[in-house]
Amino acid sequence: ITPHFLCYRQVPTNLILNPDHLQGLEDLLTGERCDKIIIKEGIKKKVAATGLDRSEHDDIERAINSSDAVLINSLKDEEIARLIIDRTRETGQPLFAVITKSLDTSFVLRNIAPYATLIFNYDEFNYVVRGNNNSNENEKAGIDECVENLKLLRAEYCKDDKHMIYVTLGRNGALCDDGRNIYHIRLKKEVDVNIQEFLLQFGKTTCGAGDNFASGVVFYQQQGFTPALSSELPIDVRKVTQKSCIAAIRYLGYS
Repeated sequence: ITPHFLCYRQVPTNLILNPDHLQGLEDLLTGERCDKIIIKEGIKKKVAATGLDRSEHDDIERAINSSDAVLINSLKDEEIARLIIDRTRETGQPLFAVITKSLDTSFVLRNIAPYATLIFNYDEFNYVVRGNNNSNENEKAGIDECVENLKLLRAEYCKDDKHMIYVTLGRNGALCDDGRNIYHIRLKKEVDVNIQEFLLQFGKTTCGAGDNFASGVVFYQQQGFTPALSSELPIDVRKVTQKSCIAAIRYLGYS
């Protein structure tokens, strides 16, 4: 997978404070978010595709034309998203989208959801679908809420079952929807315990695991992991999800 960074907007600057035991740069780079106060700068002025010059417009089309499939990851500009969606619809290239709160939810549901395989993280999924954050602190109830929102998303906005939907659940694995069934893929309990101990022992964080899961989805779907020959489904989402979870875990250094 070849990354393309458009760099069409100024990168925001965040202020990170560690008031209890701040000694130097090393303290800022270690520990957890709960150890620090993070003050985030607002997203810089959005870029309109109509304001792109010809070379920038051509850069986007060139990147799309040279690819077998396209993954957009947390895009922040609606007009650029429209440009990518329109182009991939013209060429017939598969479109994958990691969806976060960075785009207006109504735009996502109306303009991206019908045309792409969607990938969410559970802590933003319910907000995108219903406009509210997770309301359940209970683990099982939270997963059940995601399942209900998956059903709603599929029924209202993602009616084409050639587009899969994935929702990552952290240590609880991932949900996947192939348009006919919703599956929950998760680790065996003993493996989950071993991974949590590994992360604590080596001071690892899970930052980047979601991006690797998304890359896995693109790679393995493009490899054509299909169900049994008797099935009418184009992709076996269970196999894709399982292998993408493994890719995310290996990225953390656990194998």
